[in-house]
Amino acid sequence: MQNLTSLSQSAAGHITIKTGKTLSFKGAVTNGTFVSAASGSGNVLSSSVTGISKLYADDGGVALTSGSLRASLSRVLIDKAVTAGTFTMRGAMGQVKIDASIVTSGPVAGVEGYIESSATGVVGGHFTGVRGCADLPADAVIASGGVLSAFLASSVTLGGTHTGNAVVLDVPAPGAGVWDYFMNIAASTGITAAGTTKSSPGGVGAWIKVLIDGTAAYIPTYASTTT
Repeated sequence: MQNLTSLSQSAAGHITIKTGKTLSFKGAVTNGTFVSAASGSGNVLSSSVTGISKLYADDGGVALTSGSLRASLSRVLIDKAVTAGTFTMRGAMGQVKIDASIVTSGPVAGVEGYIESSATGVVGGHFTGVRGCADLPADAVIASGGVLSAFLASSVTLGGTHTGNAVVLDVPAPGAGVWDYFMNIAASTGITAAGTTKSSPGGVGAWIKVLIDGTAAYIPTYASTTT
């Protein structure tokens, strides 16, 4: 432990380790015990214990210049061809299991991405709470029938009673202010087609290209708010 610079324990029992170096583990690390539907086996959340695992990073007071930076990284490498079987793989998974009636609450999410601007912050580019990134290098192939997507809406079952509605995308009202638009699509994304290449209705500004059960379809948009 030649790089261990500090090991301390607070009066509440919290242990702080400072090494000045990268702290590495090999093997599975478990904090809490998994039980499908019983409380008390995991670490208990409360109004005073708001998080079980917290990781904080900052720029150290030095302006960032380059690099692919992240506060945490969870990665799975698959380097053996898969020719049979069906499995589900995640680089990271967040999960909330509901085993009781929840009538009123704030949003409940398996994963939340949150981007925050202070009063002096300036959003000067593409900033987002959640980013889905899908890469396909020049020699890679999307096989026939395969689909590569930045986002996937999936469900194991929706067989419950739908007194309310199950939707792919939910946009509740912001806490303050309003959204300006439903979406932003750059001209060179490849997912739009010029209005002149399709038939009526007239006045179409651009068509948004979609696949419906594998068949190409087009959603018309208008260049102004009048029809």
